[in-house]
Amino acid sequence: MISLSELERSYGIGNNRAKRLIDAGKLTLIKEGGMGVPTYVSRESVNCFLEEQEQFLKNHIYYRDFFDNFPVIANYKIIKYINDYDKLNKDFNLEPDFMKVIELPVNYYGIATQIYYFKKKDVEKLQNDYINLIEAKEISGIAQSSNFTKWLNRRPNIQVFRFGFGRHQKFIRKDQLRYAINYFEQKNLKRNLKIKNMKILISLRQ
Repeated sequence: MISLSELERSYGIGNNRAKRLIDAGKLTLIKEGGMGVPTYVSRESVNCFLEEQEQFLKNHIYYRDFFDNFPVIANYKIIKYINDYDKLNKDFNLEPDFMKVIELPVNYYGIATQIYYFKKKDVEKLQNDYINLIEAKEISGIAQSSNFTKWLNRRPNIQVFRFGFGRHQKFIRKDQLRYAINYFEQKNLKRNLKIKNMKILISLRQ
């Protein structure tokens, strides 16, 4: 067994957090102290808790840390996002449950405020494979926002993932955008070539 004072010295888990972990069933109480008598918990339960927490944090990121790294969507309220997730992304089926919030019970890891997390693999995918609509418009070369919206609407194969309703809160896959731009350019090239050939033919007939 291990006392709460030793728990703080060795692992940085203070008394208040340790008590929340005991209440949450993460640490097993062996002996409750008082009046100068130390409280003890099971050392095995401490090891199990630390291992579980380490594995969880290796695969998940706290939502505030995520939004800090994505300032364009940093002001979006997490509760609103959780409540609106299905409505926002009802037409998005490329990757089921993509960027869905993992909601832990209060005090699950002993910190009352830290209950909302994202999967790190989703965050990495968002960072590497997706682009928001503002950047996508610039890459497409379509100057007017309204024209880009029309262009996007004519391409239902490009699915939009939404954190909110602003352009900076909407993301599309880079590979889908590349394919659509290449197809669009090839189509324009063929059309321009056809027009050029028709002009040559008309001039030859004159």
